[in-house]
Amino acid sequence: MPLALAWHAKRQARIIADHIACGKEVPALTEQTFGGAIGTGITKLFENVIAKTGLTTAGAKAAGYDAASIMMHAPDHASYYPGVTRMALKVMYDKSTGKLLGAQGLGQNGVDKRIDAVATAIKSDWTVYDLADMEYAYAPPFNGPKDPLNMIGYVAANRDDGLLVETTFEKLPELVKGGAVMVDVRYPWEFAQVSIPGSINIPLDQIVARHDEIPKDKPVVVICVVGQRAYSGQCMLRHYGFKETYTLEGGVSSYTMFYPEMFAKEKA
Repeated sequence: MPLALAWHAKRQARIIADHIACGKEVPALTEQTFGGAIGTGITKLFENVIAKTGLTTAGAKAAGYDAASIMMHAPDHASYYPGVTRMALKVMYDKSTGKLLGAQGLGQNGVDKRIDAVATAIKSDWTVYDLADMEYAYAPPFNGPKDPLNMIGYVAANRDDGLLVETTFEKLPELVKGGAVMVDVRYPWEFAQVSIPGSINIPLDQIVARHDEIPKDKPVVVICVVGQRAYSGQCMLRHYGFKETYTLEGGVSSYTMFYPEMFAKEKA
């Protein structure tokens, strides 16, 4: 994505002007330096906004970081308030230290606010766990009680604590080839609209009564729209003795947005 360089030029121009015009009167101004840039940019693509800051996952790994990422699909404000739209956010961080490395966003509304917040956090040397305590102005037209970035902080903590074990779409085909069972815990009407080929539908509120339908000797990948219900399903299956369970990061939202051709042969 191309980055507009106006901010960089204006910032450096201010520093140069202070050196030239004010250095004698205010010597401290001559000590100013340009602090660099982390590559924050935004652009409009028809009705959508695309924005990024910092490193991509590939860029972070190339730079030597033990990089991990969290994908989050979330509403731009309270879901019950009119006019809600959804956004996709991806935040990169270093697994060993939690250091924030970058973020990317796609959606109609609210993407700019989150990317700007992550850019500020990166410049302030925050970790991904600090996002859980990031404070936002809340009212239903503007945000939910927990901002998507708060949720990303919670997910990172749950990963480290071993409460959440995820798999990704990149790893899913290999799991399925190895015999993994995909269990979609959405409502039947949601499953009928779109589903990942090969998955079976056992709604979350039926797990208690129907968990015997799922083989315990195989890995189980739990799927929902974005991951929240899948996490609840994973916890329930653990309670019933399932040893190898995963939630699918990004759920059906990531499937329809980024991976629609992954199971094209199975569909045919």
